[in-house]
Amino acid sequence: MKVRWAILLVLGVGLVSAFTACEKPQKKMYDRWTPERIDSYTAGPGKLYGKRSADKILGEQAPAYKAYTFEELYVRPYLKDTVQVFRVEIAKFRQSKDAFGICSYLKSPRPYYVGQGGYLREDEVGFWKGHYFVRVRIFQPDSARQIVAHRLVKEIAHRIPKKAKGPDLVELLPEEFQLSPEVRYFRSFDLLSRYFHLLDRDVLHMNGKVEAAFSVYRRPPYEIQFLLVRYPTVKERAKAERDLRPVLFPENPKASEKRDPQIGWIVLSHEGRYLTIVAGNVNRMILRQYTDLSRILIREYEAERAGAKK
Repeated sequence: MKVRWAILLVLGVGLVSAFTACEKPQKKMYDRWTPERIDSYTAGPGKLYGKRSADKILGEQAPAYKAYTFEELYVRPYLKDTVQVFRVEIAKFRQSKDAFGICSYLKSPRPYYVGQGGYLREDEVGFWKGHYFVRVRIFQPDSARQIVAHRLVKEIAHRIPKKAKGPDLVELLPEEFQLSPEVRYFRSFDLLSRYFHLLDRDVLHMNGKVEAAFSVYRRPPYEIQFLLVRYPTVKERAKAERDLRPVLFPENPKASEKRDPQIGWIVLSHEGRYLTIVAGNVNRMILRQYTDLSRILIREYEAERAGAKK
């Protein structure tokens, strides 16, 4: 028995040592990305959290991070006279499109052009670059602290070395009258439903392999919502569409459009493994123009993808 416990103890120490050895280079990298001092504020020690241990930092937003390919979180405070004034959070995602995704989910209507795109709030500045989503939280914000936070964000963005490609699905959205702060990317229906309110349950079957891009368009005084969903296969898209039709068109599930007294026109269409829902208080022919343009973009993308495989 003593021998068995000794073996287990050695194995446990070995695993901890291996984790620590792996963690140190990563933490040093994040330490380099965050300056030791910004203005009159001094950086405290940074700490690296794994996927599970990050819950206590992310709080109620942890499920949103985990809806994407979240891997780890680095946190570093900035202090003045031992009081925390800023907190830097750098989240790493396995896929760069998910760094865009979490940024698009959390961002405010106020865009901030740093890194590969970001946003501003009174108490927070966020952006994504490469496989990373960064945000700086401001405690007891005022204009002076906001200016320092902007400088800190720009410094970190400059130190993150590589850009990476965002979700290609977003590029298949029509661009005319598009509001860039409201272009969002989702892998989870729970997150999508915070912005797209036509569906009250997941008849889209967003199981983690299904992707959705959502955008808002304005043709004053009208507003158009455009949802583009991509499935791994045509068969999976067809199954989702069969379940979706009775929800969108309860009076006639075979219909492809209807006029809702509150929303306006709702138009459903598909192209291969893609499904689109467009809604807005405009003439339905305008909505059809948006779906037709998206179809063209999808066909071009799929043709180029098929050619690249040959």
